[in-house]
Amino acid sequence: MSADLHAEPSKETHRQIAALFNISLRGLYLSKRILRRGIPELVEAVEAGRIKTTVAASISLLPPEDQREALAMTNKQRTQLARVITQAVREAKKEKA
Repeated sequence: MSADLHAEPSKETHRQIAALFNISLRGLYLSKRILRRGIPELVEAVEAGRIKTTVAASISLLPPEDQREALAMTNKQRTQLARVITQAVREAKKEKA
């Protein structure tokens, strides 16, 4: 029997990874989103500490060109944009429920 290497790790595995890197489970999920959806420049900005993980995770939901535009904004503008994105996602989830 072979393991499915593309299967999503269990929540317990995620907890162990988060503990290994001394981050929260939420922080791990946000980081995964940035790595999967973010443009390379966004990932680099997070790694360099120029953008908070929470802000970058919201920005990563945008199309690539919009992510580039967000990178050109000030930190305050990016934070405001992230709040708008987060609110829009919440409202969209409520509408689906």
